[in-house]
Amino acid sequence: MNYYLVVEAVAPGGAILSVPITSIETQTTEDVTIWAQRVAKDTFDKVAAEKTSSGLITNDVLGHKERGELEPRFDTPVPGGAITDWND
Repeated sequence: MNYYLVVEAVAPGGAILSVPITSIETQTTEDVTIWAQRVAKDTFDKVAAEKTSSGLITNDVLGHKERGELEPRFDTPVPGGAITDWND
């Protein structure tokens, strides 16, 4: 079973960024503003519990990427993988 959180890259000033994401389903890379990042079950469960409890997600940062870095540093372990289309 895989667990995903829908995420977007947000710049320090609040601008939404387009980033290249490679889908594990299609192996193609797309520039997207929103994607689903695969996460560990405990991370998914924490976010789901917070959303169910208050209707809001206050701990809403999954990770950071500093200028010049190639990959983000996640605040919680992620098993890797992302998808760019989950509407089917």
